[in-house]
Amino acid sequence: MLHLVKDRKLSYSSVNHAASASRFLFETVLGRASHRPPAPAHGPCATEAAELLARQEVTHLFACCSHPVYRTVLQTIYAAGLRISEACAARG
Repeated sequence: MLHLVKDRKLSYSSVNHAASASRFLFETVLGRASHRPPAPAHGPCATEAAELLARQEVTHLFACCSHPVYRTVLQTIYAAGLRISEACAARG
């Protein structure tokens, strides 16, 4: 499993699929015990300096946009979870 994560750089779900198949082989077919690694924590990456906004702060941010087109674009960027560089590169 470590090879799949570090060398092949597969996602957690792909590694989980392989681990489930291995666990079935060991536990059901061979009758031996196996261990599963814990799932990664969800949310902002620990290496990023991300700050989550409260619901009122997000509402206030959208309310500050006076033009409806700008507000819609900002809401779309927020809903899609785009980074600043991704939002700047987006073209409509």
